[in-house]
Amino acid sequence: MQYSTDAWVLLLLLVAVAAWIGWGISRWLDKPPSSLKFLLQSAPPGNGPNIRLLEQNNYEVLSGKVRIPIKVNYNNQKLNTRIYLDYVVRQDDDVYVVKIAKDRDQIKWSGSGIRDQFLALALLHEQISGVIYLDPKQQMIHKIEFDFAD
Repeated sequence: MQYSTDAWVLLLLLVAVAAWIGWGISRWLDKPPSSLKFLLQSAPPGNGPNIRLLEQNNYEVLSGKVRIPIKVNYNNQKLNTRIYLDYVVRQDDDVYVVKIAKDRDQIKWSGSGIRDQFLALALLHEQISGVIYLDPKQQMIHKIEFDFAD
């Protein structure tokens, strides 16, 4: 059976449309999430002195521990790492990620020290307003917000 030229053109057009749709779906799946759902799908926050300290300072705890996997390409070598967040909280309309101080943390409370330690956390998502560094030993909360000057 012989196919006409129209049938070949139609077949070629269908293959091109299917490839275009497949490419679009692939790009859509690789896009980072546009909402904070990926930060809120974690263990429940539980109850404890850190939660009480946050709530006393008018923070609503939205999520407990969050593990964010990261893939790194370094000199054509694929590496895996992760970022851990202790909580995700909200105050008014602002959302913050929370890191709890540990004894081994050596934070330099200067502009460059704060940037080096906390900027990556603040840039995890466009809806994150900043970082809360909670020091349970001193019962202190440090609010860190970054403003990029023009």
